[in-house]
Amino acid sequence: MAKLVWYSYSKDVLPDSLLSSSPPKYLGGNMVKGPIAGSHEVTIGYFEEDRAHDLILPSIIVLPSKASAEIFAWLKAYAPDTSPLSQFARVVANKEFESYSVKSPPQNGTLELVQRWPSLILGEIFAQGEVDTNIDSLPLSRCLASYSNTIARASIIHNNKELYDTCVKRLEAAEADRRFVSRVLKIEDLKPIWHKVETHWDSENPITKVINIFNQPTQIEKDLFASSASHSSLNNYPELLSDSVEARVVAFRKLLRDEMERIDAPQLKPHLSAIFATAAFLVGRSTSHIFLLKGIDKFIPSVYVWFGLIAGMVGPRYWDVEWTRAAKGVEKNLRMKLDWSEPNQSDLSWCEYEWLTETYRNTSPFIELPKQLPKVLSIEVLPGAACQFRLAVEASSTNKNLQTEVDTRETSILRNLLVELNSLAEKTKIQLSENERYRNYGDEHDKSHLKKGRNKTSYSANSKKQ
Repeated sequence: MAKLVWYSYSKDVLPDSLLSSSPPKYLGGNMVKGPIAGSHEVTIGYFEEDRAHDLILPSIIVLPSKASAEIFAWLKAYAPDTSPLSQFARVVANKEFESYSVKSPPQNGTLELVQRWPSLILGEIFAQGEVDTNIDSLPLSRCLASYSNTIARASIIHNNKELYDTCVKRLEAAEADRRFVSRVLKIEDLKPIWHKVETHWDSENPITKVINIFNQPTQIEKDLFASSASHSSLNNYPELLSDSVEARVVAFRKLLRDEMERIDAPQLKPHLSAIFATAAFLVGRSTSHIFLLKGIDKFIPSVYVWFGLIAGMVGPRYWDVEWTRAAKGVEKNLRMKLDWSEPNQSDLSWCEYEWLTETYRNTSPFIELPKQLPKVLSIEVLPGAACQFRLAVEASSTNKNLQTEVDTRETSILRNLLVELNSLAEKTKIQLSENERYRNYGDEHDKSHLKKGRNKTSYSANSKKQ
């Protein structure tokens, strides 16, 4: 674990301490042992090895809990080049900082959980409708927007029940933020699955024992997973355990016919998701038959996450090639340790995001701040556990641009039509003018000819009289 050296600064000299490369003591900084509770000053931690090489770069910024909003507002107004503060380092409030273990490395979760979470995360990516069931073309970067990925990182890095609950509450707050695009799968759908991630599974069990994973009633969820008359039990479909693939497929279809009529009951959806996912896994006796869930996900999106949970529990022995490659790629991201000397790679730390949401009601601050991706905001929910959120402005902006294009096209068509009408009117006017001239010429000609005829007739009559 890298050692940090701490300096405290008053609000007025904070911009200089962030933008200058001079040693902290020349910028008004006072060396302290660490963030002090109740202090009104900002405490910045520097990597000691960097300081030895004259690299004065902040690693972590700890704000006084009661004055953090005031500091964010002051920087936004009087030092806009230092806002957002998260662009310099990881930002946490003093009260929150006390919950983390910075001096000693955090204890990573067990290897078993590290292997289970990636499959669950893959299931969520499928459930959110991001990809088709063709896993070999899955971009692994999409796991960074997965709620389960954030919870997995928080659980593995911090291994603390209170911080786990904090992470869930913060994700729920972000999910309710209308400035982000709404997702198909909600956190409320994921909670029962997250609670099951530590369910005991003996790796020596035959795969057929999977049928009993969610049939055992528990004290907390006995109404949800009890194998009673009110809930379907996979034990009622013994052909799912047959050695014949055809028999297992027939049993799966029978299960669907029997249970689909109850699929609209909200209280049964977690239970039905679990048994559908288990049945699909038993048909292929591996992850190979995930495609059987296509169509069911339109009614219960979480069915893919349950499938992923089962895959994670039984382990790599029952994964097909594509699933193994994808799961191991996700696992590599989960195994990254939290180093407090490293800067935060997200766009915003949670406390700064929280201040922005309380201060502004529109998306403008999120659009204006520098981001890794133009239409996606990455938030560090807990240190080391970030989540990406797509800004809702994308849809409205796209519609606006589309409408602008339509209006421009319609205006152009109308302009061309008016030009053609005007040209046609001019041609018609000329034609009418020529017709009028010809008609006048004809009338004059006829009158002249008639007059000559009358004169000739008069002359002939006079001649006869003579």
